[in-house]
Amino acid sequence: MDELLAKLTLASSRVAPFFEQLAGSATFAWTVWEREPLFAHDALAMLPNESLSWADVQATAAAGLLAHSSSNLFTTPVSGGCASSDSGAGCPQTFSTEATEHGALISESELMQRLASGSTFSVGRAGAVWPAIARIAAAATRIFALAANVNIYVTRQSSRMALPRHNDRQDTIILQMEGCKVWTLHPAAAPLPTEALIVGKRSPGRSIDLGNGSIHLSRIELHRGDALYVPRGVIHETSTACPSTATSSVHATLGLETEVVSFTYNRAAVCALGLALIPSGHLGLLASAQAMLTAAERAAENVPLRSTTPVGFLAAGMSLSAASTRLHALLHELVLPRLAPAEEAQMRGLLQLRHSRKSLSILRKAAKALARRYAEALERLTGGVGAHSAAETDEAQLSMQRLVRAHSVQMLGKCGFAVPPSPQAAVNPPTSTRRDRDEL
Repeated sequence: MDELLAKLTLASSRVAPFFEQLAGSATFAWTVWEREPLFAHDALAMLPNESLSWADVQATAAAGLLAHSSSNLFTTPVSGGCASSDSGAGCPQTFSTEATEHGALISESELMQRLASGSTFSVGRAGAVWPAIARIAAAATRIFALAANVNIYVTRQSSRMALPRHNDRQDTIILQMEGCKVWTLHPAAAPLPTEALIVGKRSPGRSIDLGNGSIHLSRIELHRGDALYVPRGVIHETSTACPSTATSSVHATLGLETEVVSFTYNRAAVCALGLALIPSGHLGLLASAQAMLTAAERAAENVPLRSTTPVGFLAAGMSLSAASTRLHALLHELVLPRLAPAEEAQMRGLLQLRHSRKSLSILRKAAKALARRYAEALERLTGGVGAHSAAETDEAQLSMQRLVRAHSVQMLGKCGFAVPPSPQAAVNPPTSTRRDRDEL
């Protein structure tokens, strides 16, 4: 760990070498990834073509390039029945996202007013808005060989609470671009969560009670050029209550997509079951097994079932054969014993190691294909000066979402499952102004 940190903080560098140090490190892949946070002080030079400033965000709003949408949101902390004078540790909070007419322009004055009132402004899939951010996302996607989505967050200085406690479905790398943000990290309620285990986002007005708000893994103050890796599922909250900071905080959250795009062992298990049971017509048995798998993956202790398979930069550290043996064992340990005795006996005769191997091979190839297409889409955004209208920005953001959703549909088909007649119809984005909380 010390050797990795020494390499990361030896000197401020550009984003690509920083990502290469992480992706090429066995320590990061097998000791840090999905296990523990990693803080790298002054790791990035934050050159103008690889960063974003508060002035850049203001200029974008002034140019009429930002509109209320499912990607561009103002998020406001909401106290859980506590007095406004209470401290963040003693007063768990949640957040609300106000619905605003889709397509209405976000003026510079509205941006300033909303931030002054305590809201945080977030821009999802921000590479569609700013070429500099597209360069970061494209570099991360190529180097980690995983689709990397970058969201931008802007919070005024001296805010006691920027975003209250919650967890995420992505492993994230935080890049502080301007100002300061304080991150307080708490132990994961359920490590490596699936959608059903996400907390702090799905229930408006409902906060996370940790029992003792003072218990936390660490409190880290990020300044310009600092980076922080936060494993999937770690509960965190942020503020900009930093001493001697006179500017708003701007940070990028780079989310490396694995669980959301089905590259985890529980999703590989679904694929293996489909390969084993669909061709022989055992659809009733498949439904029973899927129900048992869902129950197993929601048990907090079954962390290995929710971990990432060896895809992307992780592929070099584990052979397909070893991963197949692991997946086959997980199915036999956590799913088959939950079936009725007759179904269990039938399943043991149908489910073979080769199904696990083929499933993982499908996931590995799908990860490569998605990373390639995602990087190509991002790289097309890096050469220009950004969008020329808010409508163009919105369409570019939605096109990135459609690409990911189309991938999921195609992968299901390769596992033997029926797919909609028109994949495009299945991936049309919602018109709601509330972006999926998993991207926050």
